[in-house]
Amino acid sequence: ALAKKILNFTHWKITGIGPRLQPRMRNIREITNKALNYLNKRSNNKLKSNFLDYKDLNWDLSFYGQGYGIQTEKSINAIKLVAKKEAIFLDPIYTGKAMSGLIEYANSNKIDRDSSVIFIHSGGTPNLFTYSNELLSDF
Repeated sequence: ALAKKILNFTHWKITGIGPRLQPRMRNIREITNKALNYLNKRSNNKLKSNFLDYKDLNWDLSFYGQGYGIQTEKSINAIKLVAKKEAIFLDPIYTGKAMSGLIEYANSNKIDRDSSVIFIHSGGTPNLFTYSNELLSDF
C-alpha cells in the first residue's frame, strides 16, 4: 500500500488475505499514513498522495478457516506445492493461507493472466516447527 501511494500506481490492486477475522485495518492505515507523511516531508512534499484510505486495500477473509492459529487444508496444500516447486517455505498461519488464496485467485481467473503479481512473504518460519508433522506427511 505504501509503494502504491509513493509511486502513484493507482492501477495497482492490493488484496490482503488475513489470518484473522478482524484485520487491523485502522492500525495498517495509521502506520502507512504516518510513513507517507514522514516521506512526504523528507521529499519536500513531492509525493502525489500522502493519505491511505480504506478503499486502497481489499481484504479477503475467506481463507481464515476455523480460527487464528489453526491451519487449513488449503494452506497445507499451498505450502507443500510452493516448497516442491520453488523451494520456498511458507507457514500454515500467515503465508500459507495467503498463498492458498493466491492459488485460488489464479485458478478461478480472479487474476488476469497478463497481470503481474507481487506476493509478500511476511515470515512465520517458527510456525513450520509447530506444524512439522502435518507438513512432512507427504515428503
